[in-house]
Amino acid sequence: MKRGNGERPGAPLDPLRKEKPSREAELFGVEHAEDTDDVDLHGMDAWDAQQECERAIDAAFYAGDLGITITHGIGGGVLRRLVREQILPRHPLVEAWRSASHPFGSSRVVVLVKRRG
Repeated sequence: MKRGNGERPGAPLDPLRKEKPSREAELFGVEHAEDTDDVDLHGMDAWDAQQECERAIDAAFYAGDLGITITHGIGGGVLRRLVREQILPRHPLVEAWRSASHPFGSSRVVVLVKRRG
């Protein structure tokens, strides 16, 4: 009988093999890293906001960064809907995203960018 990882029971585990962090752990890391790029969309119209989000996501991917945060604000919800319903779900380099932690949850999202390779 094999374990879920393909090894037989009783076989020693490789101490050098590292478990892949969960997606939630990676998103937490992006949100709390000091060098995470924060894209602030305040004052932008929808077209400029979309261009800035796509530029930042592409730049993070090519730089090998784990991700970015996007501050869209609360306001009337136009930029919030644009970011959360159109840009992030459709961008090919976005692996995952979620609302930021309190107190920024409704005005900011954390984006996990796919890895190069």
